[in-house]
Amino acid sequence: MTTNIFKRSISFLLVLIMAVATTSTAFAKENQATGLTDEDYTEVSEYILNVSDTGEITLVAEDSEIIPFDNSPVRGVVPSNGYIDLNPTLESYIGFNKNFVVNATSNSTSGALFVYLYKPNGNLQSNDWIMGVNEVVKWSVFLPSSGTWRVRFVAQGTTAPVNVYARWE
Repeated sequence: MTTNIFKRSISFLLVLIMAVATTSTAFAKENQATGLTDEDYTEVSEYILNVSDTGEITLVAEDSEIIPFDNSPVRGVVPSNGYIDLNPTLESYIGFNKNFVVNATSNSTSGALFVYLYKPNGNLQSNDWIMGVNEVVKWSVFLPSSGTWRVRFVAQGTTAPVNVYARWE
């Protein structure tokens, strides 16, 4: 009899442990295309604190508007064996690192692009950033400051102009 009670107790305990240890799955709605243009958009709402005559405190949404992110791409054309300066803007961000992405295209099949990224305070950020004239490169920048940066593209050994497209991610 005691063996039967012991077996049932152990079985009950195992069933209880299995029930507690079972994980549940949550499903999230997929992000669907919105038909927006190249620019990324976000909805921004502001709230005001409303205190009624009776002392009830509520939050009331102000008008919301759609605004583009400030981290817009910059584009330019680097002359053959020349240089160009562009000014990408980095606004508020979350996280420790941001990526600086450059896409270069050219009819030239030879040469290199030297990329010099300057902080908003004028100090040089990049260190030996070199890329091909038909290449996409992503560099990670640790704790970049918000503001207008300057990027200088210097083409060397090219036989044609180089189209550059750069942005913060």
